[in-house]
Amino acid sequence: MLEVDRLRAQLAETEETLRAIGNGEVDAFVLSGEKGEQVFTLKGAEQPYRILIEEMEEGAVILDNDCSILYCNSGFARMLKMPLEKLIGTDIAYNIWPANRAVFEKLLQMGRKKNSNGEITFMAADGTYVLMHLSFKSLQLDGMTVISLVAMDITRHKRVEEDLRRAHDELEMRAEEALRENEQRWATTLASIGDAVVSTDVKGRITFMNTVAEALTGWTFAEAVGKPMTEVFNIINEHTRRKADEPVIRVLKEGTTVGLANHTILMKKNGTEVSIDNSCAPIKDGDGRTTGIVLVFRDITERKQAEEGLRKAHDELEIRVQERTAEVNETLKEKEILLREIHHRVKNNMQVISGLLMLQEELSNDEKVIGMIKDSQNRIASMALIHEKLYRSENLSKIDFKEYVDELIRGLFSSYGLSESKVALDINIENISLGVDFAIPCGLIINELISNSLKHAFPDGKYGEIKIYLRSTGEDMIELLAGDNGTGIPEDLDFRKTESLGLHIVNILVENQLHGDITLNKDKGTEFRIKFRGMK
Repeated sequence: MLEVDRLRAQLAETEETLRAIGNGEVDAFVLSGEKGEQVFTLKGAEQPYRILIEEMEEGAVILDNDCSILYCNSGFARMLKMPLEKLIGTDIAYNIWPANRAVFEKLLQMGRKKNSNGEITFMAADGTYVLMHLSFKSLQLDGMTVISLVAMDITRHKRVEEDLRRAHDELEMRAEEALRENEQRWATTLASIGDAVVSTDVKGRITFMNTVAEALTGWTFAEAVGKPMTEVFNIINEHTRRKADEPVIRVLKEGTTVGLANHTILMKKNGTEVSIDNSCAPIKDGDGRTTGIVLVFRDITERKQAEEGLRKAHDELEIRVQERTAEVNETLKEKEILLREIHHRVKNNMQVISGLLMLQEELSNDEKVIGMIKDSQNRIASMALIHEKLYRSENLSKIDFKEYVDELIRGLFSSYGLSESKVALDINIENISLGVDFAIPCGLIINELISNSLKHAFPDGKYGEIKIYLRSTGEDMIELLAGDNGTGIPEDLDFRKTESLGLHIVNILVENQLHGDITLNKDKGTEFRIKFRGMK
């Protein structure tokens, strides 16, 4: 349609141009040339008209009463593939296909009386045929009656129309064939699927039934066709034994898809029962009107039996899990009691050992021996405190390390007869819970390092500060910092190779128990920095 509209617009534009010539808006003359040929020229015409006529794609022709060509534009010459000068003055009929000359003459006679148009086949100079749409119109030119023609090449347009028609016919043929194949395929599919399928017309009368539906209902298709669906598809509630709601009636009334309620039983023709579920949907035409319904249903007897078996198995398993959980909880409770008792007894035994050392200390007059015994007592106290915390903790595998460090430091201050009025404390312990494997070596390390600070960092009652930090540094790494701002360790002392038992113990615990690294900073007193991975 777009191509036709375009051609019509071009034709109207050309006719208007020729009308301008006829009305004297453009002057037209036929002159004799040097060789006697007739040459049509425009004289005194406005520049826009000359450009328009010569440049337009359509052909523009003016004929005298003998059908000689007084004028034609280059567009008409291009259509016939001839030079312009060979067309001027010739009879236009020479270029018309002989079978169409009579039709052309008839259109010409009509055009002398009133406007006319039609399709004429011309013969081009190269022997090809050109189908043109011609528009005839009578004009007065300087007192002479002439016929103006507007010619439009519609060969390609006609070819496209013919191709479209053939394509349309072929498409319709293929669509009909595909529809037949599709109907056959769906009929075969519905007859062979595992679900039962029944369809009805708009009045609920059966129009189709596959073999599965025949087997489940006990009706053959020949017996059921034309009968009401409610007669063949007889359903009841499994528990109440009352007739169930008919899905067919509801779908025909509401035009929506519905399903069966649970616990639906299909009564077969012979009276046997089958557990089923189904869905019922409307069949609609192109305008959305309901023309029937399709009912799809299946035998779920085996599925219900399997579900019942699973339910019983689940209930039995639930009972066994509850029984086993109770047994495990009882066993865990017994083990928890036993573990608490072990921690309690270890703590008591360590206190006994500490008490024995205290007796030994009282019997000795050697200050060096007394110092060694006191160091041993502090070490034992640090380990005993761990077991006491575990014994009293709700979690037997981890302790609150901040609370532990506070009590440990108070014990050390008491052991060395010091108070925070002389030595200030800077303790910053993050909320980190440590297991026994980490808590005991960390406690012993803090005990040794802080004991050294209390004994050596602040001579002659010098005022100072002790700091203890424990923090997480990311990626399961923990950093323990212990130090003071006292006199510091001598520059020539290598803490890794010292004869001091305390520092020797610290190195062993860091390397063998924590599997970490230890460094010493002597810039402002003594500061030990220990890094280890918090999870093994």
